[in-house]
Amino acid sequence: MTTQTPETAKKLTRLEQLLLEKKKLEEETKAKKKQLIEDANTKKAQLEAQIRNKQNSQRKAERKLDTRRKILVGATFLSMVETGKITEAELSIALDAYLTTERDRKVFGLTGGTKPAPKAPKLGKEDSTGK
Repeated sequence: MTTQTPETAKKLTRLEQLLLEKKKLEEETKAKKKQLIEDANTKKAQLEAQIRNKQNSQRKAERKLDTRRKILVGATFLSMVETGKITEAELSIALDAYLTTERDRKVFGLTGGTKPAPKAPKLGKEDSTGK
């Protein structure tokens, strides 16, 4: 066995200090990386929530526009009946052809079960020819 000189002990002590500092720095770095990942995940969740909120707002606006469109179409047909451009019988025939659910048919006093609805173009949308 070799004996340690005070100089060798001093070098070991310094080496041990450096190793402890290295270990401490590695732990700090690891903790910082972990915090960065947590912060990034939090930010990601916030952005995803913002996206969902904007999508929900957009869907709500689209539903509101669709409802407004339907109200205006109904008002147009009622005005056409009032001005004599179409008769109530013609309107009733059209409603009978397009209303399919019992609940909707009851609103207009239509009898009979549900009927399959004929395909009607969507208002405000382009058709398959791009017009």
